[in-house]
Amino acid sequence: EFFESQIHNILTNRRRVEVVERLSPHGLALFGGLSWQKLLTYSAPVLAALQPGPGVTTHAELRGIYNASKISINVPQAHVAQDAVQYRVIDVMASNALMITKHSPTSDLYRVFGEDCPIPTYNTLEELEQLCVYYLANEKERRAIVEQCNALVGEGFSFAERAVDLLRIAGLEASAGASKGQLRRVDLRLFSPDARSTSA
Repeated sequence: EFFESQIHNILTNRRRVEVVERLSPHGLALFGGLSWQKLLTYSAPVLAALQPGPGVTTHAELRGIYNASKISINVPQAHVAQDAVQYRVIDVMASNALMITKHSPTSDLYRVFGEDCPIPTYNTLEELEQLCVYYLANEKERRAIVEQCNALVGEGFSFAERAVDLLRIAGLEASAGASKGQLRRVDLRLFSPDARSTSA
């Protein structure tokens, strides 16, 4: 299982590097952690695109990046079912960015959002590049699709709403008048290996 997991990671990383290399000339901004920094020594396009500073560590930071982007490209991980709609897809659809994703005729995007789901898709790197160039040059059309996507996920897709759906599927009901929860900030440094070793 470990070997299989590593092979999936290698395949995913190769696909993502190919996307970065193809789109780097078009003003691509790449946000990522240490795994991307390891590529700097042999990939000039990654070096040019990777944004300086610490990697993204919170969901709020990730959503901030989506909202500051014109286009967000979804390159699914090799080990994840290609037809699945992952949470980051919903986050991008709810943001100011236009999501472009790999095409799959049996994608759950069509089951969930209908056969006329407006998300642009690509089959090849050439198609992906053409879509990016087109929508970067046509803001009115880009914005119109973003607004359609925003409307599709405007209700029913929050984490709380998904939890209620899961309870319903399991034959359970959420408690009447249950709290929507309270946001609490946690210092993640408490969970670092250094903090654990000094507190042990």
